[in-house]
Amino acid sequence: MGDVLARRAARNPTAEAVVDVTTGQRLSFAALDLRTDQLANVLCGLAVQHGDRVAVLLPNGVEFIECFYGSAKIGAIVVLLTGG
Repeated sequence: MGDVLARRAARNPTAEAVVDVTTGQRLSFAALDLRTDQLANVLCGLAVQHGDRVAVLLPNGVEFIECFYGSAKIGAIVVLLTGG
């Protein structure tokens, strides 16, 4: 799953990948791919490995998408937490 974004970014780097209607933030596939690579590197630096779970408590938005793909790039599994 992690390589899907990288392949899409290679094909259409300037195409819009994400539009956050709440904040108005827009990211191209290339920008999203870069940001998810950065998050994957941070997770590796925190000793997160393939098969580990990464708990995420975020609303729908750019940050959630970054966590999902960044985790997937290293084979980690996103576990969604819900607020009470």
